[in-house]
Amino acid sequence: MPPLLSILETALYVEDLDRAAAFYEKVMGLSQVLYADDRMRAYSVNQRNVLLLFIRGGTTEPVQTGGGLIPPHDASGQIHMAFAIAPDTLDAWKAQLADHAVTIEGTSN
Repeated sequence: MPPLLSILETALYVEDLDRAAAFYEKVMGLSQVLYADDRMRAYSVNQRNVLLLFIRGGTTEPVQTGGGLIPPHDASGQIHMAFAIAPDTLDAWKAQLADHAVTIEGTSN
């Protein structure tokens, strides 16, 4: 079996879409919005991956888009995701997150 190359997209489910979008745009620097409407936002992450933000409970029915059918989905509870950064940018990211009162709960080498 060939190895997986990467994760294509990650979906997060949020209560306040505008607040979540502001965080990922202003704090995390995601500026390329691939799609936006009143129930979701899709962001390009380094032209390789996609971060999807959905209103929790907003996609429990199939949705037809110009790109195809989005099947129903939703989630709640504790989740995990991680962004990769270049090692030499760690201090800059720590400062950026601290400036926005984001607590770093853990790191890995």
